[in-house]
Order: sequence, then structure tokens, then C-alpha cells
Amino acid sequence: MLTAPNIQSHTHAIDEFHNVNIEQVTQEWSLKDEQSRALRIIAEHSQANKPEPLRIFIGGPTGTRKSRVINALKDFFVKWNQG
Repeated sequence: MLTAPNIQSHTHAIDEFHNVNIEQVTQEWSLKDEQSRALRIIAEHSQANKPEPLRIFIGGPTGTRKSRVINALKDFFVKWNQG
């Protein structure tokens, strides 16, 4: 007797997003207002169904914590199972 393979739906990552609080990630990484805004724009864009590519520039002089925003984004996507 042959059995069909167990095919899991792809809802896991989407369902996980509802458990990921963008505001919480912002607080965990101590992001400032503009940094938080960049994280929110990217995180919300990633939720869209078949979104157009997002092009965003995060710039500033040395010490403006650009890497912190990138690390917060990586943390967000890992928590959302996209990392």
C-alpha cells in the first residue's frame, strides 16, 4: 500500500509573524524613532503578498547605529522564520 507524502502547508511562517511584535523587536534593540521606522517599513513590506522589490537606503555617519538596524532586521526575520 502506497501512502501520499505528508505535505505541510506554508502557513507556518505567516502564522509566526502574528507572534512577532515589531514594537518588541524595536525595544529589544533600543532603536531610535527613525531606526524603528526603517524596521517597520521593511517588516511590513515583507508581509505583503508578492510585493514589488523594496529598495531602501540606510545611511548616516559613523556611529549612527546603522548596523544595529540591520541586526534588528535579521532578528525579526529569524523570529518570523524567514532568516
